Amino acid sequence: MPFAVHADLNNTTTPYAFFSGPGCTGIKMTLPAGDFHSFASFNAVSVRAN
Repeated sequence: MPFAVHADLNNTTTPYAFFSGPGCTGIKMTLPAGDFHSFASFNAVSVRAN
């Protein structure tokens, strides 16, 4: 992504993994399906379905 993400609304049945590095590298944070999260202290720059 061309910018850092600090929140997500996952309105699916699939968990998503957010990464601190480009190309799904770096620190990984997995967020559950059907949930809203805010993560101000984590700079997510790539994402993929888990």
